[in-house]
Amino acid sequence: MENKKVSLVVIATPNSNESESVNDYIEGVLPQLISAGGKLIKRLMVDQIIHGKPGGFILIMDFDSEQAIKSVFESVDYEAFIPVRNRAFEEINIQITNSF
Repeated sequence: MENKKVSLVVIATPNSNESESVNDYIEGVLPQLISAGGKLIKRLMVDQIIHGKPGGFILIMDFDSEQAIKSVFESVDYEAFIPVRNRAFEEINIQITNSF
């Protein structure tokens, strides 16, 4: 059986009063994701909403396994950024996805 890649998809609405926290979170967490083998596919900013709740940013990264993604979010290094994350974003959805 072929080893399928999995994708990390993050949809986040930044807190407009915490732009410094947003930058601190991205600058601190993105290197952790890359160190875990993540390949940056796209970083997007939402321009228009057709239906649903608006999100401000979308991040898509590919990884070799779910465990590689989980290793980042379950690490002590990431845990230090949770308070920053909670200030930086009004809402953030961090999802592991697979092709279907």
